[in-house]
Amino acid sequence: MRECVRMIRAESYKMRGTLFLPFHVMVPCVGGLLFLFYYGYHDFAPGKEWAWYIETVSIVFPAMISFVCSISVRIEKNNHFSVLLGTAVCRRNSLLAKWIVLSAAGLFSLIIAVGGFFAVWRATEEKGDGFGRLCLLTILILWAGSQSMYLFHLCVCLRWSENISMCIGVLQSVLAALLQTGLGHGIWQFFGCSFCGRWSSYLLLYCYVYGEGEFKLSFGSGIIDGLFAFGKVLENLAVSAGVMVIWIIGIFAWYQRFEGRCMDD
Repeated sequence: MRECVRMIRAESYKMRGTLFLPFHVMVPCVGGLLFLFYYGYHDFAPGKEWAWYIETVSIVFPAMISFVCSISVRIEKNNHFSVLLGTAVCRRNSLLAKWIVLSAAGLFSLIIAVGGFFAVWRATEEKGDGFGRLCLLTILILWAGSQSMYLFHLCVCLRWSENISMCIGVLQSVLAALLQTGLGHGIWQFFGCSFCGRWSSYLLLYCYVYGEGEFKLSFGSGIIDGLFAFGKVLENLAVSAGVMVIWIIGIFAWYQRFEGRCMDD
């Protein structure tokens, strides 16, 4: 545990002077402001602005994750992965620390993107207290659904290259958009890039239906029981969670045998 904490601190030091922190601040701020500006000149059905914004965030997330993972791995590449592979007694701690730092930064970015959008939106429109809880739960669901993607892109960057990771990230964003439609029925739970969008969509669907046409959330309203009304939702959620766990275990098992890659320089 102490070694993992030291590795986390080391990872945070590595990110200083890079685009890592500015990227996590500027992108959600600019994106949220653009949506607020657009919504200010258009009329939508109640709650549609929130649903479309969350859907867009979930679609863009894979591409953003591939970019920040590329920044992190490029630092290791510059020293031929010697620091990453040679400073930890337990090898998995180095990958775990990198994953925790990236994940924490992603949560920080989501708080800015979703929480900031909600704060400004609530200042201009009257929203109930339940909507604040919905905002918090949406942030946590988007963050939880992204965890396997961080490890996946770290694996791709380490094994192949950062450019390949970013290309895959863009393709995953396109795929995430397609899986949000009817094309994703029955198969979305096997694609990690769709977890953020689908999980948050189920939450918004439940809150809209049981809020009688408005997005409302009451933690005492039996949200799990209510999800049974939408068919195989719980089954799909269980399958997607199982796929995520398998990915995480598989990548950590692969990393235990990772010895770096051939460098052209």
